[in-house]
Amino acid sequence: MVNAGIDTMVDLLKKWNLINRIKADLVNAEYLDNWTLDHNFKGYIKANPLGVVAHVSAGNVFVGGIDSLIQGILTKNVEYNEDVFQ
Repeated sequence: MVNAGIDTMVDLLKKWNLINRIKADLVNAEYLDNWTLDHNFKGYIKANPLGVVAHVSAGNVFVGGIDSLIQGILTKNVEYNEDVFQ
């Protein structure tokens, strides 16, 4: 199971897979970095991070927690680290 989990993590972190996931959610990966003209919307769109992300992960689903972290990083949200705020 550990080997299968590591193989899945490697697949999740491949560049083409990350780009495809962003495109599936946002249609255009450029929305994360620039104001981008959307022809369907007939205006400009830019995706902005919401801020701090809390990751809640089940102890028996190793890859789920990693996937959650990847999504938070891709969307440029920051993660709360208690040591940083002391």
